Amino acid sequence: MLLRAKYSQHPELGRILMGTGTAVITYNQFDSESWSFKRNWMGRLLELVRAELALQNLGLIVSP
Repeated sequence: MLLRAKYSQHPELGRILMGTGTAVITYNQFDSESWSFKRNWMGRLLELVRAELALQNLGLIVSP
């Protein structure tokens, strides 16, 4: 997954993502209908990556 690679290669971005806590992430780029409000796929994917980072920080999964 590209997002997983992005946050693995740029730990500072991972810290920013982790700073969102457990908040729902809503992707609101208006020019991308597929990834925004109707389905919010990007927000859900970011939440998944955030959960994986949290598990890595706890030592429960090994980073890819």
